[in-house]
Amino acid sequence: MGWTETARREHDRSGLRYASDCTDEEWAVVRPLLRRTSRVGRPRKHKARTLWDAIQYIAATGCQWAQLPKDFPPFTTVQYHFYRKRDPHGGDLYVFRGRAGALVKIIWHDGIGMSLYAKRLEKGRFVWPSAKDGIVSLTASQLACLLDGIDWRNPQYSWRPQSAG
Repeated sequence: MGWTETARREHDRSGLRYASDCTDEEWAVVRPLLRRTSRVGRPRKHKARTLWDAIQYIAATGCQWAQLPKDFPPFTTVQYHFYRKRDPHGGDLYVFRGRAGALVKIIWHDGIGMSLYAKRLEKGRFVWPSAKDGIVSLTASQLACLLDGIDWRNPQYSWRPQSAG
């Protein structure tokens, strides 16, 4: 089944600066989930949406922090806002899934630097859990199943091989 004109209009990203930038509809969903700024200290110099777009750009392209394009805020500012909600040395994994569900990228900070891991399934798709308050909490075994393409709620591969060996 091909693309319909309605679907093309819904998913059109040509008016955006980068394909990873969020649309107005996506921003309406994301904005309430972001942490409010403090009333003390100096006022924020960069808009929250620009910071979010920069984080999405890094997740989509896999570029290094220092290679962030110049039309985004400085990479140190983006890093600060990326880490401020959680302890970066706590071992949290930030997992992003592609639209089709066949690609997963994981960002992890090991205390020395950032690591980016990517995995693509040739067949099937990654089973994605539903998010509560914008955060998904997985156990180690659930994450292992997710990365193998197994639905942990019903442990079976999301596709069955035709032959083995």
